[in-house]
Amino acid sequence: MELKNVYKEFRGKAIRDRSKFLLAFGLLILGLAFAGALLARTTWAEQTPSSMTFSLGISDDDDADKNGASLLTLKFETGTPSATLIVAKNGTPTIDGQDGDAAWGSASTVALSAAGAGGGPSQATVKAAYDSENIYFLVTWTDPTGTESIHKKMWTYNATSDTWSQSGNEDRVYFLWNINAPDFENGCAIYCHVGVPAWENSTQMGTNEEGTTIDVWHWKAARTHPVNNAEDKYWVDLTEATEIIYEGGIELRTRLPDLGGGFTSDNKEGSLPKYMDPSDPGANADFLIQGNTIDFDPNATWTDGDTIPGYVVKEGTGSRADVEAVGVYSNGVWTVEFKRALHTGNPDDVSFAPLYANVLEGEVSDQQGTISTLEGQVTNLEEQVTDLEGRVSSIESTNYVYLVGGIIGGLVVGVIIVYVIKK
Repeated sequence: MELKNVYKEFRGKAIRDRSKFLLAFGLLILGLAFAGALLARTTWAEQTPSSMTFSLGISDDDDADKNGASLLTLKFETGTPSATLIVAKNGTPTIDGQDGDAAWGSASTVALSAAGAGGGPSQATVKAAYDSENIYFLVTWTDPTGTESIHKKMWTYNATSDTWSQSGNEDRVYFLWNINAPDFENGCAIYCHVGVPAWENSTQMGTNEEGTTIDVWHWKAARTHPVNNAEDKYWVDLTEATEIIYEGGIELRTRLPDLGGGFTSDNKEGSLPKYMDPSDPGANADFLIQGNTIDFDPNATWTDGDTIPGYVVKEGTGSRADVEAVGVYSNGVWTVEFKRALHTGNPDDVSFAPLYANVLEGEVSDQQGTISTLEGQVTNLEEQVTDLEGRVSSIESTNYVYLVGGIIGGLVVGVIIVYVIKK
């Protein structure tokens, strides 16, 4: 009886200890869930990006014929759209080059003043939207010349002289975003250095102070439009310029592409095209897409006025292709829609989610540290559980051994006593 009571006492204590532990373990699990809830806390108030300024430029047919808005302000959800204020609405528009999606914010009619030679459109309509992952823009304008300029450096055949020559340009859109240029608020015109002696052998567009950068999205109707992209680039000052060989001379390039590949290669070999459309001669294609070309045949039966595109266009890769852009030209009007991630993580890309990218990432780091600590405690407690269960099992096994041994010993002693008495 005494052994049975000892067993019950040991077993009861083990069960009580295990119950207390399970209660503590449950409380820790609840604490971990609460920490996870804090980590996942992403209300729109926290994710709404801060307002920022940017510049917009549009070129008509020729790079020199561009007009731009020196400085525009982008706000999210609040404000009344105006000629200088773009208000982004929370929504996810379809990027298809078609205006009319209800997800877009209200339109702003932006005046485009002359920059340089001018010649671009005098105004454009701009809309914006955003969601938890991306920022979206819509830009629409009436083409001043009423032409869909998509034939930059187009080859044209002259039957009289049996020669090929190149001509033509393209319509373009530029978005300029500040990274760290202190003079950005003065407008985009200050980054145009046409006619400045120090910039004579350069691309003549770049920042003014050493170590400064601006982020540029460059949509090109002949070179990125066919693959539904804008080229993601960045501009630097002359001290950061890259020296290249361009058209037989040395040029300092301050307009640099982000890391990655794309979007075109010159379709030229000597004084002739290098490739042509598989349906040539006579296809007169607007674009040549990589993977759908054949070698140029100068001896084919060409007709006066036949054309071949001046570039072979290919899909972009890496950060260079961060900006999706779909353009549609209809009845003399261009509509181009843009889409890019709020935060790419690249130092040469503007971030539209500063709270998400900085504050929340810091909070995530802190919470992850807390979670790591809790996970360590849980692991430690799980080890204690295993140890305690082993001890309980050991106690129970030992108690059963003692009990059985006691019973057997008692029987043996009883038999001996009976045997002695009888004897």
